Amino acid sequence: MKKYPLLKYKNNRRAAQKIFFAVFALISLFVFFNVYPTAGAYSMNINAPEAWATDTIAGFDTTIKTSRTLPNTDLIINLDRPDNTRLIFNQTTDSNGYSEFKLDGFHIKKAGVYTLSVTLKNTGATGRKNTFKVYPDQVSETASKVLIDKQVLRPNSKDYAILNIVLTDKYDNPIVNHQINVISSRTSDSIEPFSNRDYTNANGSVMFKVSSNTSGISVYSVYDATNKIVLDKRISVLYSGGSIGAVGGNEDLFTNVFGPEILIAQQNQQNTNPVYMFKFEDIPDQLNINSVANFSLSAVDSNGAIVNNYTGTVHFSVEGDNSNDIVLPNDYTFSAVDMGKHTFSNALTFKKSGTFKIQASDLKNPDVKGEVILTVNNLANPSPPSDANISITNPVSGKYNVNTHVVSGTTMPGSDVKIFDNNEEIGKVSSDANGGFSFTTPPLSDGSHVIYAAAINDKGTILGISNKINLEIDTTPAAIDSVTLLPEKDISKGSPVVITVVTEPNMARVAALIDGKETVELQPVDGKPGTYQGSFQAPPASGTYNIDILMKDSLNNESSYKNQKSFNVTDASALKPSDVTGLKAFPGNSRVTLVWNPATDAAGIDHYRIYFGTDPKSMTNVVDTFGASPTWYIPNLPNGTTMYFAVKAINKDGNDSQNPSAVVSATPSENAGPTPFGGNLNENLLDNSLFDEEGNYDTETGPESAVIFLISGLGAAGAFLAMRKRE
Repeated sequence: MKKYPLLKYKNNRRAAQKIFFAVFALISLFVFFNVYPTAGAYSMNINAPEAWATDTIAGFDTTIKTSRTLPNTDLIINLDRPDNTRLIFNQTTDSNGYSEFKLDGFHIKKAGVYTLSVTLKNTGATGRKNTFKVYPDQVSETASKVLIDKQVLRPNSKDYAILNIVLTDKYDNPIVNHQINVISSRTSDSIEPFSNRDYTNANGSVMFKVSSNTSGISVYSVYDATNKIVLDKRISVLYSGGSIGAVGGNEDLFTNVFGPEILIAQQNQQNTNPVYMFKFEDIPDQLNINSVANFSLSAVDSNGAIVNNYTGTVHFSVEGDNSNDIVLPNDYTFSAVDMGKHTFSNALTFKKSGTFKIQASDLKNPDVKGEVILTVNNLANPSPPSDANISITNPVSGKYNVNTHVVSGTTMPGSDVKIFDNNEEIGKVSSDANGGFSFTTPPLSDGSHVIYAAAINDKGTILGISNKINLEIDTTPAAIDSVTLLPEKDISKGSPVVITVVTEPNMARVAALIDGKETVELQPVDGKPGTYQGSFQAPPASGTYNIDILMKDSLNNESSYKNQKSFNVTDASALKPSDVTGLKAFPGNSRVTLVWNPATDAAGIDHYRIYFGTDPKSMTNVVDTFGASPTWYIPNLPNGTTMYFAVKAINKDGNDSQNPSAVVSATPSENAGPTPFGGNLNENLLDNSLFDEEGNYDTETGPESAVIFLISGLGAAGAFLAMRKRE
C-alpha cells in the first residue's frame, strides 16, 4: 500500500487546529459567564429598566429602587403624581447595576396612586411602569373644615342649616369612613345626619342638619369619634326668635337674649358699604401690670357706621420694641352672628408697664386697619376676685381619670355664661329661670386645667368671675420603664428570684404574674421613687416562664402588660457550685456581720450573693460580695429591727448554687458585743463610700475583718520565712 507522509501531516495539523479552536471557544464561554455571570440579565434589561417604591403616608419619605441593568448607567426616574404633575430625578447605577435613593416626603404630600418609570439616558428606552400608594396622614384638627350654609335661623324645626364637615390631614387629603358627631352647646338643639350618613365619604365630607326650637346662640363642635379628637373650628348659629315684628314674634325676648344692637341691626337695612377701618371700644379706663383686659372691635365704614355683613379675618400686632410685653388675641374671623362687632374677653394681658400701640388689620386687605394707644401703670393687678353672683358647684377640684366634665353652677336667671379652661373660652351657655347653668366640656387633655365661669352682659363684657376649679386630668395608664430579675439567667428550681419594676411613682398597685398562675405583689423601694420590688420562688420544673406586669395608678387607671420578661429554670446542678452551709449572723451597732463555710466548685468560686430583708419570705435586698471570701458585713441597718439573711455561691461561669443557705437572723443594737474576730473592723482600711451618710441601710456593704486578718497573716508569714532564710 502506498503511503503519503505529507498528507498525513497536514491532516493531523488540521485536526489539532480544530481541537485548539474548540477548546478556545469553551474557555472563552467559561470566562465570559464567570466574569459576567449576569450578562444575559443585562441584555434582557438594557431596554426595559423598572423602578419600585414602597407604599407610604403623605409627607413621609419612601425609597425608590430600580431593577438591575448595566453598571454606571445614567438613568432618568420619572414620577407621575396624582395631580398630573411629573417629577424627574437623575440617577446613576452602581457597580452592580442598581440604583436606590430616598424620595423626600416633601414631594409626596398628595394622597393617591403614584406611577414610576425609568428611562435610559443614552438610548431613551423606557421600561414598564409600576405604581405605589400614598395614604393620608392623621386627621388634622386645624386643617379640617367646618362649613355652614346659614348662620341665622328661626327657632323652629322647619328652618334648618346644613353643616358640612370636611375631614382632612394637614395636606388637605380627605379622610374617609370616619364617624363624626356634632355637639351643640345647648341640649335643646336638633342635630341629624344628612342622608342618614354620619361618616365621611370619599371626599372626606359628611353633612348634618341643625335646627332648634329655642331662641339663642348655639355653638357647634365637631368630634371625630374614630380618632377621638375635637376639631378646632367651631360654628355659631343665631336662632333669632322668628321674623321681628311678624305675628307671633317675641321682640322683648329677642332683645333680652341678644342685646339691642342685634335687634336694631335686623330691624334696619343692612349696611353694605365697604369697611373703612376698625374701631377699638369698651377698653377699661385703668390698666395695670398683669391685668387682663376685655375690648370690642367694630368694622365701620367711612361714616363710622358698623358694617354688619363684614366676615373678614383680623390680625392683631404691636408696634415698637415692647411687643413681647403684651399677650394679644389670636387672629379672629368675623361671622354673620357678630354683625360687624365682636367682644374679645380676657384678650389682653400686660407683662410690663409702658405705652402700647395696638393695631388690628384685615389679613386680605392690610390697608383696612385700626389703632389704639394704651398706657399700663406700674401697679400689680391681682386676678379678678370671684363674684358672689356666679359660682361653680360641679365639679370639685381634684384628680380625675376621665377627660369630660359637666360644669354646672348658679348665677342670675337668664344670664349668659362663658366657660373658660386655662383662660381660654371653651363654651357659652345661658342660665335658666332659676339661675342654674350647665355645660359639658370637650375632651380635656391630660394635665392641669383651671376651670371657671364668667357672667357677661349683653355686650359680652365680663361682669363677674366664679370660683376656680383646679382639675388634674390623667387618662393614660402608667408605662413600664424596665423589668429586671436577679439572678438574670440559669435560675435553678425553687431558688429565690428578685424582680424589680421601674415605672411611675406613687402607684396604687404593681404586681407580677408568674406564668399566669402566681401573683407577686411588689412594694415601693425606699429612696427610689418609681421602683418596686418583690421576690418569688422559681418553679419546680425546668422550662421557660413568662412574666406579666399588672399596674394601677393613683387614679385607678389599670393596665396589664403581657410577657414583659421571661426566664429559664434549669436543672444543671452538676454545673453549679455547692450550697452555702454554716451561715452565721453577728449583730453590731447598725450592722450585721456574716460568716459561712466556703462553697466548692470545679471552676472555682467567683463571689457570693447575699439576700436580706425584714421578712424571711421576701428578702428583696441583694448584694454581691467582692470576691470568694466567706465573710461580709451589711452596714447602715436600723438598730432594733430584726434582719434575715441567706447566701448563695456564684462560680466563675456565673452559675449560682442550687439552693440558698439556711435563713439566719440578727438584730443590730447599739449595745452589741464585739465581732467574732476578736475586735472591731478597722474602717480606715475600707472605702468610705461604703457608709451611707443618711443612716439608711442599703446595698453598700463590705468585707469583714477576716480579709484584713488574712492580709496580716500573709505578711507575718513572709517575715518568718525571711528570718529562716537568713539563719
